Amino acid sequence: MSTLSLVQAQSAGFALALVHSALVHHDGSAFPSITLSWEKEVWLRKLETIIKRIRHAPTSDDNYWAMRRAEKQQEYLANNNSVHQYKIATQRQLIHGDYHQANLFFDRHSAVSGLIDWDLLQNMPPAYDVIRACAYMFQMDPLLSSAFIGGYTSHLPLAGEELIDGARAWGIYADHHIWPLEQVYLHNNVAAKRFIPHQDFLPFSQQWCRVAHHLKNDKDIR
Repeated sequence: MSTLSLVQAQSAGFALALVHSALVHHDGSAFPSITLSWEKEVWLRKLETIIKRIRHAPTSDDNYWAMRRAEKQQEYLANNNSVHQYKIATQRQLIHGDYHQANLFFDRHSAVSGLIDWDLLQNMPPAYDVIRACAYMFQMDPLLSSAFIGGYTSHLPLAGEELIDGARAWGIYADHHIWPLEQVYLHNNVAAKRFIPHQDFLPFSQQWCRVAHHLKNDKDIR
């Protein structure tokens, strides 16, 4: 769970809105645009290979949770109702792409005073950056995520359709995200273990529901 306070979450949201306000004036043609499309069978085979590697790994807490998450993710993606591509419906612009507390500096008043790590600049809807930040910074905790989004919308309006589009875009990306598992179990990058949560894999739509319900009752969100 995030160690940020509600005040810091709100400040971080406001700061991201300032970033987006500045980036919208820049030409993003030199930066990537993410295509949200995955080959179902390819991804299932990748997960099967990872699962086999985990089975041969020593018994440990890390490996237990990696196995549990990989199996649940594979089961979800194999379901006939799972979605493997999404067409973005709202306007793309240049976004930070890696907005989370490890890249932020706060002053003594809990306001954001600096932002680093611009290596993942990309062309995506601003709401994608917002939702991604909520996932990484607060693990979609409803209270902190709402404070963050409230801070953002206090500077930049975010229409309901934009927020939904951002949630769907980030959601399909998150549901197919296997980079930490690949790094640890296929490429022996042990440092990536810290990116494998010790909790069950949940489809993003289930995580988003709690936040969406909270936002619906939050009069500060426009």
